[in-house]
Amino acid sequence: MNDSEYRGGLGAGGSWGCALAAVIGLPVLIALSLVDSLGDCAPDTNCHKSFFWNAALPAAIVVLIVFAVVRLVARTFGRGD
Repeated sequence: MNDSEYRGGLGAGGSWGCALAAVIGLPVLIALSLVDSLGDCAPDTNCHKSFFWNAALPAAIVVLIVFAVVRLVARTFGRGD
């Protein structure tokens, strides 16, 4: 395959970004889920615990930041994609 043909799939930066985002994001999600499930609401209060706002959204933000930083570093210092 010569250089003028399309090469599908992720490049080096995307592959490393996905791998490190998963390795870092999964423990963050587990830890946030554990913290969210601990404790109880005080009696006679309207307590709205939300998995999405307290665990899933912050973990997703961490994953996106890790992916973007790793991909940027790979593109800057390596062949990248």
